[in-house]
Parts: sequence; C-alpha cells; structure tokens
Amino acid sequence: MRTPHSCSVLVPLLYAGAVLELILASGVASGVGLVLSVPLIWSVLFHRRWESACVVVAVVVVQAASSIAQAALGAVVTRRVVLWSVLGVLIAVATHGVRDRVGEAR
Repeated sequence: MRTPHSCSVLVPLLYAGAVLELILASGVASGVGLVLSVPLIWSVLFHRRWESACVVVAVVVVQAASSIAQAALGAVVTRRVVLWSVLGVLIAVATHGVRDRVGEAR
C-alpha cells in the first residue's frame, strides 16, 4: 500500500528527526550536523517547493534544538540558525529554479 502523495514529505522530515537523535548522541564536536544536508538535497531534487520549505524549516529546527541541548552560547545558536536558514533557502531556490528551466526546455 502506498501513502498519499501529500505525505511523501514525511520521509525527509523523519530523517531530519533521526539526525537530531544522532547529533545528540554523538556529542558537540562530531561533525554529524552535515548529514542534515541529505534530506534537504533529496527534497529539492524530488519534491515540490512547499515540501522543500518544510524540510528547510526542519533542518533549522534540528540545528537550533541540538545547539540548545548541547548548551551552546546564544551567539552560536544564532549563527547556526542563520547559516542553515540561508544555506537551505539558497539550495532550495537554486535547485527548484534549475528544475523549472530543465522542465521548460523539454
């Protein structure tokens, strides 16, 4: 049985939640946070814009939650939130733009 098409965004969102658990389990300096780029890239390649926006928000929330749980300073939390927000929006907008242009060229 297949899930409704509108629920396909649940996979990258659940992945982001799993990465949060991985980050919290592995510690502050593990470098696991980069794994959050996987659901982001997946969503911009294979999902619609609103689904990509949901994943960008989830990635930012994971970064903020993991930073706060690890007792990071307020400035560190702010930098991570700003970095992942800008990076996520940039990747989503650019990739969806390229997908639109490729679709028009066909």
